[in-house]
Amino acid sequence: TNQLELGTRQNGEACGAVSLPPWAQGSAAEFIRMNREALESDWVSDRLHAWIDLVFGATQRGKAAEKANNLFHYLSYEGAVDMGTLAGSERAAVEAQIREFGQVPRQLFTAPHPPRRSRSSPHSSPPIETNTQRTVSYTHLRAHETPEHLVCRLLLEKKKKKEHRV
Repeated sequence: TNQLELGTRQNGEACGAVSLPPWAQGSAAEFIRMNREALESDWVSDRLHAWIDLVFGATQRGKAAEKANNLFHYLSYEGAVDMGTLAGSERAAVEAQIREFGQVPRQLFTAPHPPRRSRSSPHSSPPIETNTQRTVSYTHLRAHETPEHLVCRLLLEKKKKKEHRV
């Protein structure tokens, strides 16, 4: 274990190591492989658009969020309070609420996200249009990539293109 400083538990015990679940058989590589396999599965692909809508999109706020049982405390939403107008204990209380319970990510989409085609059901959804403002491709979600991840992805894409030519 790396003995990272991961904070303390409620009982005061330090958290410094992450234990792998038994199904990973003690291997970090197996843990990553199995998670990658699950995340790239058709089951996830068939449902990914609904998750995107809950976290970043159309069912994040308003009536759609209420219907999807996806509502949070009002302080969790960006712009709910102007921190510049708060002072003293009121500001400390709002900061504590945000620090302890987090914030809902910025809403990126207001229309339902189009379903992704999966290998098991290639005709289950219409193709994603990239020339309209109503639909958004998955590449928009790459905006949060670090420079290191971007370089890796571009190198992999270049390698795939080269393999297709051969």
